[in-house]
Amino acid sequence: MPSGPQFNGLVYHNPVNPDEIVCDLCESWTVSRDGKTYTFRLRQAEWHDGKPVTAEDIKFSLDRIVEPGAIRVRTGVLRTFYEHGSAQVIDPRTVRVPINFASPLFLVNLASEYMKMYPKHVAQGPSADDAQKPGKLIGSGPWKLKEFKPNISIEYVRNTNYFKKGLPYFDGMIFTIVRDYNRRVAAFPSSVIAGMFHFEEEQYFEVDAAPRGRATPPGKPAAAAQ
Repeated sequence: MPSGPQFNGLVYHNPVNPDEIVCDLCESWTVSRDGKTYTFRLRQAEWHDGKPVTAEDIKFSLDRIVEPGAIRVRTGVLRTFYEHGSAQVIDPRTVRVPINFASPLFLVNLASEYMKMYPKHVAQGPSADDAQKPGKLIGSGPWKLKEFKPNISIEYVRNTNYFKKGLPYFDGMIFTIVRDYNRRVAAFPSSVIAGMFHFEEEQYFEVDAAPRGRATPPGKPAAAAQ
């Protein structure tokens, strides 16, 4: 999750209307009459090294997700719909993706936060092994990695060449890695941090009850949380 801001998906859930699936790296898509072939037209986007995002990158990423024999805990569901190697590159900005059967759940799963697109020239290049290490693999997202300190912090700076004009809204952000649960509970109400995840259930209620608490405990409507 903390590495997610570096990357884009092909599609994603609309942040202001999460029930709606909209384009992320794509600018549009069409579906065949039988519902079994999706054709995506890509935006003019760039990877963080300045190289363009192409249909080859999308095909590579989809094939990487469903790679036979690879362990894919979060993204393995895509294998239900997409067969390895079946996507077709029509031109540098158009990719055709056949699926095994017509289902609206294909787009729902493709829009998952975990279905990130990777740069083929980096992830499959001469330095591919090094590129897979934490902090090494580049993306196309709104945030560029500034510094990664294992077990301490992840710092990002704004991607000034981001293809979504005007985004992101601020200049940088830091994920501070706090491994101790009690320290997390102490830090949250103090306004030192804006948000966090991986609480134990009882700690949600403890934080929410504290002065200026802003947690949303399980089962409690978000609108009721401060």
